[in-house]
Amino acid sequence: MKNYLFPNKYKKAGLLLFIVGFTLFIMGLFFNVDVELSFLDIRMPVIMTNPLFSERQYFQMVETNISIHLIILSIIIGGLMFGFSKERIEDELISDIRKSSLIWAIYFNYSILILSLFFLADFDMLMMTVFNVFTLLLFFIIRFEWKKHQLKTASHEE
Repeated sequence: MKNYLFPNKYKKAGLLLFIVGFTLFIMGLFFNVDVELSFLDIRMPVIMTNPLFSERQYFQMVETNISIHLIILSIIIGGLMFGFSKERIEDELISDIRKSSLIWAIYFNYSILILSLFFLADFDMLMMTVFNVFTLLLFFIIRFEWKKHQLKTASHEE
């Protein structure tokens, strides 16, 4: 059966990208650290824009800072590279742990989203949907690494 995993050498770079992006995201969101770099102010084409206090516009060139775009890309690409890189020894047991971790992460992630529909409103609900983009990868990585750790610990005890 063909698998579509990245080579193992991508794992470290992916972890670095993920940690840097996630740290910057959290610092900007919760600690009011200005993560926007002025040299990243650009004009870029967008399909749709909805500026505050004005009407929605389509197919426009907008002036924006792409720092947050790069941070989000770093989290997503880093998480994918780290979570979906082959292990040094990639056997059926690791594949099964990866698959079950991914399924568990999907269920867990959507359970949190469903609960948030009942307990959050307005801007907080919007923020939860933004977080939901990252939390699926985060939950998968945490669960997969934890299960690998449990396997390693159990095999050393024998």
